[in-house]
Amino acid sequence: MNSFGQLTLAGFFVGLVLAFCHGYTAHTTEFTGFTLVNRTMSSATIFLLGLVLVLGPLVRVFGGAWKTLFMLRKEIGMYAFLTASMHGYLSWFTRVSPWSTIPALVAFWTMAALFLFSFAKLQKHLDPALWWRLQYMGARVALVSIVVHTIVLRFDSWIIWMTGWAKGEQLYPPLALLAFLFSAYVIAVKVFERNLAQKDLLLRVTTFVWFVLIEILFILPRIR
Repeated sequence: MNSFGQLTLAGFFVGLVLAFCHGYTAHTTEFTGFTLVNRTMSSATIFLLGLVLVLGPLVRVFGGAWKTLFMLRKEIGMYAFLTASMHGYLSWFTRVSPWSTIPALVAFWTMAALFLFSFAKLQKHLDPALWWRLQYMGARVALVSIVVHTIVLRFDSWIIWMTGWAKGEQLYPPLALLAFLFSAYVIAVKVFERNLAQKDLLLRVTTFVWFVLIEILFILPRIR
């Protein structure tokens, strides 16, 4: 598949992710207009960047459709930078804590470097080993920075939601919380990858635990 075809296929997949994030946020909140778009872009960025990092282990253990997405990792990462840029632009006009702004800027400029060096004309100026290390470390730095940014911004609202959830008053977890839990899953998988002997088993267990946790968040309030 040529690069245009890969960009098109990755764009279709990213469109599905954006449609899900937009629809879920619109259904579970009262946000409209630019605020709705901004929340959509922020969560989509976390899902896309996290997916780029976890695709390798998923292909190795589960195979199947993950193989197609694995071939589109670079393109999905490029789209993640575009959604992050849109989120950053829309957030420019809002007042936020510097404790959330600093990690957001770290993530943005790291992703900007990854985006630029995804193009062949710039990539050829780097030693292959240096380019690989830039991609390897950059994506991880960006994801962790985004996680810190999200926690600082949303932690108080998550506590309020969990209080209502415990009483059965809240049925749908915030999308930002789901994105955070997905990023925590990704980070756990990458940490467990260091255990070469048990990494496949640990991936299966971590994936199972993550799905159970998500099911609990959605189902428990409905069975009380």
